[in-house]
Amino acid sequence: MRSSEGVPVHLHSFPVLLKACANLGDIRTGTELHSLLVKLQYQSTDFIVNALISMYAKNGDLSAARRLFDGSVERGDVVLWNSIMSSYSTSGQSLETLQLFRYMQMNGPPSNTYTIVSALTACEGFSFAKLGKEIHAAALKSSHCFQVFVCNALIAMYTRCGKMLEAGRIFRLMDNHDVVTWNSLIKGYVQNLMYREAFEFFCDMIAAGHKPDEVSLTSVIAASGRLGNLLVGMGLHAYVIKHGWDSNLQVGNTLIDMYSKCNHTSYMGCAFLMMHEKDLISWTTVIAGYAQNDCHVEALELFRDVAKKSMKTDEMMLGSILRACSALKSMPIVKEIHCHILRKGLLDTVIQNELIDVYGKCGNMGYATRIFESIKGKDVVSWTSMVSSSAHNGNENKAVELFRRMVETGLAADSIALSSILSTVANLSALMKGREIHGYLLRKGFCLEGSIAVAVVDMYACCGDLQSANAVFDRIERKGNLLVGMGLHAYVIKHGWDSNLQVGNTLIDMYSKCNHTSYMGCAFLVMHEKDLISWTTVIAGYAQNDCHVEALDLFRDVSKKSMKTDEMMLGSILRACSALKSMPIVREIHCHILRKGLLDTVIQNELIDVYGKCGNMRYATRIFESIKGKDVVSWTSMVSSSAHNGNENEAVELFRRMVETGLAADSIALSSILSAVANLSALMKGREIHGYLLRKGFCLEGSIAVAVVDMYACCGDLQSANAVFDRIERKGLLQYTSMINAYGMHGCGKASVELFDKMRQQNVSPDHVSFLALLYACSHAGLLDEGRRFLKIMEHEYKLEPWPEHYVCLVDMLGRANCVLEAFEFVKMMKTEPTTEIWCALLAACRSHSEKEVGEIAAQKLIELEPKNPGNLVLVSNVFAEQGRWDDVANVREKMKANGLEKHPGYSWIEIGGKVHRFTARDKSHPETKVIYEKLSKVTRKLEREAGYVANTKFVLHNVDEGVKVQMLHGHSERLAIAYGLLRTPDRACLRITKNLRVCSDCHTFCKLVSKLFRRDIVMRDANRFHHFESGLCSCGDSW
Repeated sequence: MRSSEGVPVHLHSFPVLLKACANLGDIRTGTELHSLLVKLQYQSTDFIVNALISMYAKNGDLSAARRLFDGSVERGDVVLWNSIMSSYSTSGQSLETLQLFRYMQMNGPPSNTYTIVSALTACEGFSFAKLGKEIHAAALKSSHCFQVFVCNALIAMYTRCGKMLEAGRIFRLMDNHDVVTWNSLIKGYVQNLMYREAFEFFCDMIAAGHKPDEVSLTSVIAASGRLGNLLVGMGLHAYVIKHGWDSNLQVGNTLIDMYSKCNHTSYMGCAFLMMHEKDLISWTTVIAGYAQNDCHVEALELFRDVAKKSMKTDEMMLGSILRACSALKSMPIVKEIHCHILRKGLLDTVIQNELIDVYGKCGNMGYATRIFESIKGKDVVSWTSMVSSSAHNGNENKAVELFRRMVETGLAADSIALSSILSTVANLSALMKGREIHGYLLRKGFCLEGSIAVAVVDMYACCGDLQSANAVFDRIERKGNLLVGMGLHAYVIKHGWDSNLQVGNTLIDMYSKCNHTSYMGCAFLVMHEKDLISWTTVIAGYAQNDCHVEALDLFRDVSKKSMKTDEMMLGSILRACSALKSMPIVREIHCHILRKGLLDTVIQNELIDVYGKCGNMRYATRIFESIKGKDVVSWTSMVSSSAHNGNENEAVELFRRMVETGLAADSIALSSILSAVANLSALMKGREIHGYLLRKGFCLEGSIAVAVVDMYACCGDLQSANAVFDRIERKGLLQYTSMINAYGMHGCGKASVELFDKMRQQNVSPDHVSFLALLYACSHAGLLDEGRRFLKIMEHEYKLEPWPEHYVCLVDMLGRANCVLEAFEFVKMMKTEPTTEIWCALLAACRSHSEKEVGEIAAQKLIELEPKNPGNLVLVSNVFAEQGRWDDVANVREKMKANGLEKHPGYSWIEIGGKVHRFTARDKSHPETKVIYEKLSKVTRKLEREAGYVANTKFVLHNVDEGVKVQMLHGHSERLAIAYGLLRTPDRACLRITKNLRVCSDCHTFCKLVSKLFRRDIVMRDANRFHHFESGLCSCGDSW
C-alpha cells in the first residue's frame, strides 16, 4: 500500500493516525483517512474499525461510529463492543450504553472487565440502580468482580445511584484498596449528603496508610463547607499545608469556597492570597464569597484587579459583582462595571437583566429603560426586572403598563412577576387593576398559596376591599396559610386595628387554625382587652393544636381569677384532658365543674367521653347512669367509650337499649355503632344496623355512607361494600377514600388505583388520608412502581408534604419487593427523624428477608426510641428468636418484666347466630371446649393424612422441645375459631374469622388446606389485612 506520493503506508499506521485525529479533534483528516481505508478495502479490519469508532466518537459523531459498529457486529469482537459502549458512555448517553450491554449479554461475545466498567460508568441516578445490580450480577458470574478496578467501578456506580450501603459492602469485601477505592466512597458520601461519614472514612483512609489526593481532599473540604463547620475546615487546611497540597489549584479553590460558606471572609481572603496559581474559578469564587457575605467593597476591589489584568470573566462573576453594586448603590461604580462589560463584549440577556435590576435599585430609571429597550429577545426576567424597578422607584403606573405589555407579547408571568405587580397595584390602591391581575392568575392556573396568596390578600386589603380580601382568604387552597394571616396581621397593626377586641379575637382564631400556637399566644398576650371569647378561643386553640398543658395552665388562670366559664371552654379543656389521659387532672376539672354548679347534660356527656378515653369505664358508667334525661349524645358517648375500651359487645347492647327507649339514633350514633361493629367484624349485627338506618330514612351520604362501606369492608364482605358505594349518589373525598381503603384491606390494589384515578377524573382532589389509603393498597398488592409514582404525585402535583405514615407504606412496599437495602437507604436519607413505625416496618422487612445486619440496626433504633413499647419489644424479641439468639430474647423479656410491660395476648373471634365467640391461644374457657378440641384434632389429622400437612415449628418463638412447639401451634386461637365454625355453621358456609394479631405462616397454611379439603371459603382479617382463602389459595399470594 502506498500514499498518493508513492510512500509506502503500513496498515498498522492507520490506528495511530486515527488516534491523533481523535485527540486533536480533526474530524476532517479522520474522514479522509476513512475514505482511503474504504478505497483500499481495509475498513472492516477489527482494529481499524475500533480506531475509527473511537475517532468519530471523540469528535462527536456518534451516528457514524454506530454505523461502523452495526456493520461489524457479526464479527463478535469484544474490543469492538467495548469501543462503541465506551463511546456512548463517555458522551453521557447512558441509556444507549446499557441497551448495548444487555444486547451483548444475550447475543454478543462474553464480556470482559472493560465491558463491565463501561456499563457501570453509564449507571447514574436512582433509576439506574436496578440495572447496576444486573451488571454487578454479570460481573460476579464472569469472575471479573474480584479485580480492584472493577470493584472501584462498582463502588462508584452504587454511590452515583445513592446506594451507599451496597457501596460500603463491596468496600468491606475487597482484599486490597487503592486510593481510587477510598476516593470513590468518600466522594459518594459527599454527593449523598452524608458528610460525617465522609469525614470518618477520610480519617480511616489516613489510618490505613493511604495518602489522600486531590479528589479526597476536595471532597472532604467541600463537605465541611456545606456543614458550615469552620473548625473541621481549618483542620483540613492545616493538613493541606503540611502535606504540600496548598499549591494544588483545585484544592485551593475548594478551600476558598469552604471559608465562604462558613461566613469567614478573612480566612477566605488569606487562602486566596496564598494560592500559587489562580484561575477563573478562583477569582469568581472569592468575589462571590465576598458579595454573599456583604463585603461588597472587597468584592469590587478584587474585580478591579481582574479588569486590570485583562483576565477572562464569566456570567457568575459579573452577576456577583453587579449584586454587590446594587447593595452599594453607587452609580459611578455601576457605570464602571457596565463599561467593562461593554468593552469585553460580554453583554447578553442575562447580564442585561442584572443591569436593569442594579440601575433600578440605584434609582437610575433612564439607564434601566435604555437597557431594557435594547434587549432584542426579552424574557420574563427582563420584564419582571423592569416592573420591579419601576415600582421600586415609585412609578407604579408605569409598572402596571409594563406588565400589560408583557402579557400582550404572549409571555406567561411567573410567581415573582405576579407578586411584584400585585404589590405595585396595592401601593396604587388600584382596585380594578388588581382584580384584572387576580383574574389573570386564576385563568393561568396559579394556586392561591405562598407569596401569591399573601400578595392577593394584601392587594385587596390595601385597596380597601376587605370583603374580597376575606373571601380570597377563605378560598385559599392550602388552608391555614400562615403567610397570608401574618400579612393581614401586619395590615391590622399598620392601620391601628390591633386595639379592637373583635379583631384581636379573630387573629387568635386565625393563628390557631394555622397551627401556629406561638404567634397565637403572642397575639393573645398583646391584646389591650380580653373577654370570655378571648380566653375560650385561646384555650380551644391550644387544645386543638395538641398543646394540652398550655391549655390547662390558662384554664387554671381562669379558675384562679374566678372568671366566668362557658360550655365551649369546659368542652375544650375536657378534650385536652382526654388527650393527656391524666386521671388526676380530669378529676380536678370535674371537681371545678361541681363546685361551680356547671354540671348539666352537655357537660356530663363530655365527662363520659373523657373518662372513656382515659380508660375509666367505671366513672363513665356512673355518670351515664346518673343522667336523668339521657339524650342521644349521652347514649352515643357511652357507646363510643365502650367501643374505645374494647367492649364492642357492650357497645352493641347499649345501642339496642337506646333504640328500645324510643330515641332515634342520629348520624353520629350510627357512625359510632357501625365503627364498633366493624371492629367486631360482626357482619350480621352490621346488616341489622344497616337495615335500621334504611327504615329510618337515612340517606347514604356523608359520614353514614363512609361508616356503612367501612363496616362491610371490615366484616370481610367486600361485595356489599362495593354495592353500597355504587349506590351513593353524591360521592366526595371521604366516600372515595373509604372505598379505596376497602379495596386495599382486601389486597385489591389495582382496583384501588383505578378508583383513585376515577376520583381525580371527577375533579375530587385527594388529601393526605386518601393518599395514605392508596399507598397502603399499593403496598399490600406489591405495586411498588405505582406507589412511588403516587408519592411523587402527592408531593409535586398536590403539594402535600408526606406524613411519616406515608413513608411507612413506602418502606413496607420496598420490603415486600425484597429491596430491603434500598428501604434502609431511604430511611437514612429522610429529611426528618424516622419514627418508630418506620423502623418497625423496616425491621419487619428484614425479618421477612433474613437481612440480619440492617435488622440489627432497626431493632436497636426501636429499643432506643420506645424502650417501654411492648409491641415493639415483642417484635424485636421475635426477630432474635427466629435467629436462635435466645440470650438476647431473654434480655428483651427481662427488660419488659423490669418495666412492668406485658405482651398483648393474641385472640380470634367468629360471629355465629348473631353472637361473637372469642378464643385465646390454647383457650379452654368456652362452654363447648371439649367438642371444639375434638373437632380440631380431627381436622388436623385429615390435613396430615390427605394433604401432607406438617407443622412448621420455626414459627414458634420459644426455646422449647419440638413436641411442645407442635402443641403450641395446634392451640392457636384462629384454629379454635375455625374448628368452632366448622361445628356450628352449615356445610359450604363461609367462615369469617378475625384475629387481633398477624396470622403466623403455619396457621396461614392450615387455613389454605382447610379451605381446600373442607370446601369452605375462609375470610380472615388479621392485624395487617384480609385473607380470602378459597380452594387452597389465598388472596394475599402468601405475602403479608
